[in-house]
Amino acid sequence: MAYPFVQARYYTPAGLVEPRAIVLHMAEGGGTVVWLTHPTNDNSSHFVVEYSGRVVQMVREADADHSLHVDRPYGPPGGDDCGVFSLDVARELLGSGILDPNAYLFSVEMEGFAATGPNTAQVAGLRALIADLSRRHPTIRGLLGHRDFMDYKACPGCHVFDRFGHGAFISAGPIAPAPEADMPGLSLRFTDHAPGTVRVVGDDHAIIRVDTGQYVPVPAGQVREVVARVVLTVAAGTKPAGTRAYLVGNEPGRLPDLSVAAILLEADGAFTPAPAPLPAPAPAPVPVPDCGPAIEAATVALRDARDRAIVTLGGTPPASGSIGTAGVRVASTGGLPPSP
Repeated sequence: MAYPFVQARYYTPAGLVEPRAIVLHMAEGGGTVVWLTHPTNDNSSHFVVEYSGRVVQMVREADADHSLHVDRPYGPPGGDDCGVFSLDVARELLGSGILDPNAYLFSVEMEGFAATGPNTAQVAGLRALIADLSRRHPTIRGLLGHRDFMDYKACPGCHVFDRFGHGAFISAGPIAPAPEADMPGLSLRFTDHAPGTVRVVGDDHAIIRVDTGQYVPVPAGQVREVVARVVLTVAAGTKPAGTRAYLVGNEPGRLPDLSVAAILLEADGAFTPAPAPLPAPAPAPVPVPDCGPAIEAATVALRDARDRAIVTLGGTPPASGSIGTAGVRVASTGGLPPSP
């Protein structure tokens, strides 16, 4: 099905790895298509369902939108989660994609408010959109809400999933690797970008692989590439929540990505920041030529020419070395003498 298209300002070209869920949002107002093109707005969604029920596409299906990040611990729904929202459910659908959720979902922004939910026309438009996307993308396993990932937002509220089933709706077999084998209890929050390296200090240390949760021993002195500092938001094995760590590659000399990420506890390593970029070299000085000799030669030649002209006119050249005309005496003013 083709939808009217208006390009959102912020998105990641070719950033969608595989759609595994559709995530629903309430926009807390109208004019959403215009807002998602505004220069100061750094959010985006693949689709907008307007008050009229019309669906507008704003990010191509091959691209990743900028709609959310993970900012809540694992665990069952809490008191403000409408009985359904939980990062556990999001992990069940996304698998390892929970590490970079925008690369594994289609997001849908609905005009309106979380307090009331979508209107009748929007419910019909959304049902048609979900049916279309799930038919064309059989990897989509179900529906999620923004609050499944971020527990400080009410979005999309309690009046969406009383009309649409929350969680899995497709029996397509497990996503490999299986979610429970993938990140058993491991929940991370990024604290800052920290490019550099970390050297393992001391014995009996290990990295924790993000893709499997496996503890892998590392020898003293081994160096790993670092891209960021993180903090555990849920205990991982014997490591309590709040433990600080480096996000590293799971192999020496390799930068972390979704398939090779691991953590090394800050207490187990010595960090060396990446060197700052070298400043641009100063431009080479332009040599200034010594014009003194040329000026002196030109002055002498000009003075000699002046003196010859004065003599020719019957005058007496001045005694000084000046090349001016002050003091020049001309004997005759009858014009130039005839040529010899």
